[in-house]
Amino acid sequence: MANVKFIPKAVKIKFTAGRIADFKCADGKQQAFIWSAEDKGLGVRVTVNGAKSYIFQSKVNGQSIRVTIGDVSV
Repeated sequence: MANVKFIPKAVKIKFTAGRIADFKCADGKQQAFIWSAEDKGLGVRVTVNGAKSYIFQSKVNGQSIRVTIGDVSV
């Protein structure tokens, strides 16, 4: 399995346990995101400290919203 260190902005991938576990925040960044290729708006955010959360992002009335769903480890 490839070790995912950094995925460019807005790249969509199929989520697997291994890909999420290997995903890390790029050097010099406070947070990074990967997006699901299968479920629109679903993503994983990782912080510089290694905390990972599922998130949902969309637009409501023209404004972007981002909601944390929960911790990846749960």
